[in-house]
Amino acid sequence: IAGQLKARPELAVVWVDAHGDANTPETSPSGNYHGMPAAHLMGWFKKHVHGFGWRETEHIPVLQEERIAFIALRDLDAQERQLLLDSKVTCFSMQDVDKHGIGKIMDMAIAAVDPNNERPLHLSFDIDACDPAVAPGTGTKA
Repeated sequence: IAGQLKARPELAVVWVDAHGDANTPETSPSGNYHGMPAAHLMGWFKKHVHGFGWRETEHIPVLQEERIAFIALRDLDAQERQLLLDSKVTCFSMQDVDKHGIGKIMDMAIAAVDPNNERPLHLSFDIDACDPAVAPGTGTKA
């Protein structure tokens, strides 16, 4: 996504995942980067993270909060949840998907991140968004 942002700073993102991946080094219970990439893309990190200096040297633009929508969230850490609630990020839980259907939720997500249908769109899909009954071994219970 960082490479796409560098080439197309107006990029919008639809992120389908059971997890928000929106922790920061300060909020992550585990400290593992795999729970932080969305926060990093949105510029939420308060300090430099070792191994990611290329982000600054390559002049990667920040992904604007209003240009990312999460779909199928069902496993957020408490501080991560608060970061998302306090942001302009559009979030749909798995309960929203169950209630409205994935087609309607996708339409709503795209309308939120690209209301004028003019931005390039990146779709990030993590298999753990699927119910483990459909995709066993994903590690996140529905």
